Amino acid sequence: MTSIQLKPEAKRYIQNHGSYNPFTENEQGIQIERTPFLQRHIQLADIKSIENTYFIAKDGTKIPIRIYTPHTDETILPVILYFHGGGWAIGDLDYMDGGCQYLAKHSQAIIVNVDYRLAPEHPYPIPQQDAYDALNWIYQNPLQLPIDLKRLAVAGDSAGGNLAASIAVRAIEEQGPPIQALLLTYPALDATATVANEDLQFAKQYGLDDDELDLYYRYYVQGNERLTHPYVSPALYEKKALLPPTIIVSAAYDVLNHEGEKFIEELQQAGVQAERVILDGLIHSFFSKMDYFEQETEEATIHLSNFFHSIIQD
Repeated sequence: MTSIQLKPEAKRYIQNHGSYNPFTENEQGIQIERTPFLQRHIQLADIKSIENTYFIAKDGTKIPIRIYTPHTDETILPVILYFHGGGWAIGDLDYMDGGCQYLAKHSQAIIVNVDYRLAPEHPYPIPQQDAYDALNWIYQNPLQLPIDLKRLAVAGDSAGGNLAASIAVRAIEEQGPPIQALLLTYPALDATATVANEDLQFAKQYGLDDDELDLYYRYYVQGNERLTHPYVSPALYEKKALLPPTIIVSAAYDVLNHEGEKFIEELQQAGVQAERVILDGLIHSFFSKMDYFEQETEEATIHLSNFFHSIIQD
């Protein structure tokens, strides 16, 4: 059993928030409470502009996005599509605002933060389709952003990491836009997986409970026959050698740790450049919580950015 040495910020977060299950079921069906996770707003001097706009999804829906442009001497920048976590059920553009600012600062890339539609009102495949539509939208670049599409990455945390990995799979299968890198933070990658023995001690009160994860998948997928599809479970994709270079930043105490470790090992065995970084003393859901984990969020974005730079500079 792992000796647990939480950072003080992680202890404080657990004391104040503990587990969070937004779902209730009654005779009216599934109900969800999306209480905004209020946190300190930041405004980094390194960010030149932040723009709220939208793109039109395949079905005609307006999908809000937020575009972050860093101060830089470059005229044409790399671009990173970002998908927030929240179990495919909660979260919005503000949820990851701080993390996206730090990612723009350290990657020196334009970040496009995508407010995809949420389950259970919009179950799979809608959030995944929104994510893939965002990829196609940025590749068409109708806003004429100053971006270099040969330096395109997709990124996300937790459920957003799942969406990022799943659209990388889909882009391969459907000959979609080429993705140069996957930048993932504690992603959920396998809906069929059981919690590894070594992670069981983190299955309660460490930012994501095991039964909470099951509920998120249940209301996102809404059909067990879909759980093995690689657009739902990217870790089950058999053609891993075709996936782009990938980094996973993990929290030391996270119920999803073994999933991330196994995915990186399988990519490496397939010949894909892949790396995993473990941040000590942290729990699932630390990313972009500015009231608790601003320093740790910045550290995560430095790791993600350094990996991205190593890929696009080769």
